[in-house]
Amino acid sequence: KIKHKEGYLFKKGGSKTNAEGRSLKFFTRHNWNSRFFLLNADDGELSYFKTKFDHAPLGTFQLSECEIERRKHHVHNCVLAISGPGRKDFLLAASSTKELGEWEKA
Repeated sequence: KIKHKEGYLFKKGGSKTNAEGRSLKFFTRHNWNSRFFLLNADDGELSYFKTKFDHAPLGTFQLSECEIERRKHHVHNCVLAISGPGRKDFLLAASSTKELGEWEKA
């Protein structure tokens, strides 16, 4: 099993929500943005950054607390959905099925 994986994936943008899960804005963008992802299999953490040169992550997932499933999406065919405590349907997309499979194996 791979101990460490890194690379760029697309992350679907989302809207900010209140405590009830309702959007704080009526018109929000849901763009797919390229983000640098770093998987540390020893710690079971997946972190993402704006670029690979950033030091502080924009977010981190403890994968042992998350459910991960492959999904179809009308924009990207190669999508993983991550859901966990405080996160619902965090969508990541790879540029190919092969690349997505490499992330799943890691």
